[in-house]
Amino acid sequence: MNINFKAITFYSTMYLLFLFSGSINYLSNIPYRTAYVSLLPLIIMPFYKIKVINNVTKSLLLLLLIILISAALNNTQPAKVLLYLRYVYVPFSMYYLTDIYLNSKNIERVIKACVIIGIIQFPVVLIQKTFGNILLPYSTSSISLVDFYFGTFPWSSDVSMSFFLILLILYLLFDHTSDRIVNKKMLCVCIYSITILLSGSDILRFILLFIWVIFIIVTVFQRKGGKTLLIISFIIVIFAVPFLSDKIQNTALVGYYKLSGFDNVSDKEFMQFTYGRYSRKAAVLYFLEQPLSFFGDGPSTYVDPINRNNIIGISGQFLTFYAEIGILGLIISYLVLYSMILRSKYKYYSKPHPYMNYAYFIVISIISLTHCILSDVTIMLIYNIFLKTHLIDLLQNKSKSDKF
Repeated sequence: MNINFKAITFYSTMYLLFLFSGSINYLSNIPYRTAYVSLLPLIIMPFYKIKVINNVTKSLLLLLLIILISAALNNTQPAKVLLYLRYVYVPFSMYYLTDIYLNSKNIERVIKACVIIGIIQFPVVLIQKTFGNILLPYSTSSISLVDFYFGTFPWSSDVSMSFFLILLILYLLFDHTSDRIVNKKMLCVCIYSITILLSGSDILRFILLFIWVIFIIVTVFQRKGGKTLLIISFIIVIFAVPFLSDKIQNTALVGYYKLSGFDNVSDKEFMQFTYGRYSRKAAVLYFLEQPLSFFGDGPSTYVDPINRNNIIGISGQFLTFYAEIGILGLIISYLVLYSMILRSKYKYYSKPHPYMNYAYFIVISIISLTHCILSDVTIMLIYNIFLKTHLIDLLQNKSKSDKF
């Protein structure tokens, strides 16, 4: 009997991250971190090879070089540098795992599993939302109520569930290959949308709203008389804005994203920021007052990877990378994410897949403003799975009975 170690490793990784990590964190005292799951591909790396030199490995090597240069310039301790290499290893391990396993024969099965996992999140999040105050004291891990709506995904990466659902929504709404996967797409999309609204990730709620606006515009535009309807709607909005401006200015949405006022940071808030308390305004003001940094202040200078304490109040890949490995490291970190959509078979992609991959890239880049993407094994696996949906053959007929 032939044992498919690639399949065992892939599904063990996927189900552990997508279905069981939340329960392990909540119910057990096991010293478990999702970063440990990224070590599973190491077991099969000696036996299954990939093309060593490609866009992804080149960008990761560039990132590695910048990290080492920054460490050398700032005399960073070797232990801190070694831990910082997770930003290189985690994306490579998930890229490697999806690259050696996913193909045109099994990608549909994986996406169908993702669709079902997405549906499961709704009842789980609903229970967490309704009984959070009751369930939280029984948790064996330290977690706040605002981060408790993680579904079955890792609670330490509560944004990963919403990111997973956002990519499912994008795929089902805009990728025609999804017609072969799911029969009742709109029902699934509505369930996913409600789940995101119930979760605690504000930034992904705003992304969800934007996706629905784009979908409605595209749908209306494609119908007869749609152009005229859109023009009339646009004119109404233009004339309505002056009358609604006072109310709009008072909404939490505008207040949350208002970019002015960085110079109004109080001395107390700025002092708390320098002692590790998160403040977006104080962080922006702090780095604007500093000279442009090409290599940063050294790996792990401001964020301790062991106890997760912050030396200054920064969060997210954007500010963390700029502070620790400079503008060059920051740019290359996004080059890593971008290179993953430029795989060797890119020239064979059929529409609309290149555009879908760009959409996935935009979403993950937005999330990086508040979350460290490259070290999050769950998010990197989600991203790499959906970048492989181009393998689904549009031309092959499939009966409805095979749909979910």
